[in-house]
Amino acid sequence: MQRYELTFITRGELAQNQLDEHMGTVLENLKKSGGNLIDRYDWGLIDLAYPIKRHKKGFYTTLLFDGQQTTVREIEQKMRLSDVILRFLSVSVPSTQKSINMKEDNNAHAQE
Repeated sequence: MQRYELTFITRGELAQNQLDEHMGTVLENLKKSGGNLIDRYDWGLIDLAYPIKRHKKGFYTTLLFDGQQTTVREIEQKMRLSDVILRFLSVSVPSTQKSINMKEDNNAHAQE
């Protein structure tokens, strides 16, 4: 199994319960596709650098998971079909990575 990091942006006007429901669907699809979630980081609502499909804000989320290439393809296919996801990016990361790097960076800034 390979380790992957998936970052995606959901529409900014979603209510918290809608966002939680959608996140549950994403995690369920990940498990159905044979993936194993290792870490998750919710960045929160962030202003986009440029409008995407006329949206100016979005909720960023990053998932770290183990899976096969078919797992990534299936997840990406479902994200393409979703009207809630604005953008997504999945990358392969070293299998030694235990957590999401963004978390560590934010914790370091908070301690300063």
